[in-house]
Amino acid sequence: MRSKRPFNRPRGRDLLAGATLACILLTAPAAAQLGGGGSCEADAGTLSGFKPTDCLQTGGTYIGGITNGDAVIPTGYQRIFVLTEGPDLVIQQTSNNPIFLVTAIGQYTVHTLVYDPNTLDLSIVVPGVTTGFDVNALLIQGGGDICASLDVTGTTILVDNPDAGGLAADAEEVCLDGGTAMLSATPDGNGYAPAGYETLYVLTSGSGLVIQDVSTAASFTVSDTGSYTIHTLVYDPNTLDLGVVTPGVTSGFDVNGLLLQGGGEICAALDVAGAPVDVVLCSTTCEADAGTITTDAFETCLTGGTATVSATPDGNSTVPA
Repeated sequence: MRSKRPFNRPRGRDLLAGATLACILLTAPAAAQLGGGGSCEADAGTLSGFKPTDCLQTGGTYIGGITNGDAVIPTGYQRIFVLTEGPDLVIQQTSNNPIFLVTAIGQYTVHTLVYDPNTLDLSIVVPGVTTGFDVNALLIQGGGDICASLDVTGTTILVDNPDAGGLAADAEEVCLDGGTAMLSATPDGNGYAPAGYETLYVLTSGSGLVIQDVSTAASFTVSDTGSYTIHTLVYDPNTLDLGVVTPGVTSGFDVNGLLLQGGGEICAALDVAGAPVDVVLCSTTCEADAGTITTDAFETCLTGGTATVSATPDGNSTVPA
């Protein structure tokens, strides 16, 4: 069963691209590191995220960032990308590209490091122990002596699996009364919305699950009879744009097709089965009528200790369907 504590998962141990980020050692005089000019020109630049949240998929999930083209890499310097996990920025991997494969739920950050391999020794990192803050403290920008640049902020990606849970209809059949009917359902408590995700309820109609309405509560008012379904959607508004939904046209199947669970690429959870509710036309008056009967004889004889008494219906009774 999936844990709902995304930051307490085991951390990855693999280092990629043959580069390991280490407890950085000063190997030359400070003046030499600054190129004799007294200023450090290295600049890691910034990264943009292309997917702030994602699901953990079978076999792992690729996450990463996009360089904004603002890095400054002086002659003799190199650039690598660093993956850290959690608020402590515990180093997990490094790579020559800002793309990483992760196999555990967690909050990850991709950073850029611009450094001179002649002044920094990157050979003794301890994955899962050394942090980005440890590295930054060795650099001039962090109060240290080494001319290098680390983008401490980086770009953050939350890897976690949302769960829509289930719903139970409060009434499986509802009467259309005065031209309207109220439909509602109760969540089963198994839903899970990771940080940054929202929970929305979707009303669909018919077997095609045509979307009619959405709400932050699992209750809707309709004005037509028919078969309806209330669904739960857990989604990140940064990755799933509900502006693509056209009520009366877009279906629940269309939305599901955009999600990883339906063969798409977006991490979100939709309870496709939902809670079905039928809205029927109910009469507000009691139409049942026993009618009357007429006795066949007002007087009959007791013969042999018994008598037969009978009557005939007048044909004016009403038996509703």
